[in-house]
Amino acid sequence: MSVKRAEDVLDLLEYLAARGRPTGVPEIAQDLGWPRSSAYRIINTLEQRGYLYETKARGGYYPSPRWIALADQFTAGFALPEFAQDLTRTSMERSGETVSIVAPAGPWAVFVLVSESAAPIRYFAKAGHRIPIHASASGRALLQQYDKTELRALLSRITFETYGATTPTDVDAVLTAIEQGKERRYQLNVEEFTPDLLGIAVPLPIEGRRFALVVSGPTYRMQAKVEELAELLLEQVVAWQ
Repeated sequence: MSVKRAEDVLDLLEYLAARGRPTGVPEIAQDLGWPRSSAYRIINTLEQRGYLYETKARGGYYPSPRWIALADQFTAGFALPEFAQDLTRTSMERSGETVSIVAPAGPWAVFVLVSESAAPIRYFAKAGHRIPIHASASGRALLQQYDKTELRALLSRITFETYGATTPTDVDAVLTAIEQGKERRYQLNVEEFTPDLLGIAVPLPIEGRRFALVVSGPTYRMQAKVEELAELLLEQVVAWQ
């Protein structure tokens, strides 16, 4: 269940980031479909707290560096170990495909570190991008680290949607897919959420936290070398741990 005020603040930040320039209240209200009074209240609150500033009189509002300072504090307090960057980069260079580390966030798998392939046709992902935890290789590599009670509790809260012909659409289908992945030592996703995309993932527990390492790319290029890429990930995880 979402909270409207929190959603509005996040919508505003994403909107300003996409705009890439200061924007006035009337334009913000129009583009986001808000009453001007609501837009003024939200912007005034963020300005008073130092998270937005007006570049000049009637020059529009823009996020302040306070967000960067806050993000730096988050990173410093709960950072991935130094080897994580080398792990994703080395795996990307050896596989030729995009390699990421993901973490769980309720019904989502969230990308926290990405080493993007240099191939012209590749999987594009940025830190913060999220995908359904049940309909992705990375998500199921996270879910296999849950105990049975915790896993069923989470799956019971998911609204199952059909994204493609291979999407698991109920709890039993997800549990079966997880077990199949555990047996072969890696989780596999063939176009479950995104057309023409294949993902291979393995668990990556770090200091008691749940993460997964995933390689993603076009189905046509990866399908013939699934086992090879899975072995690469498993080898890399063992080497770095």
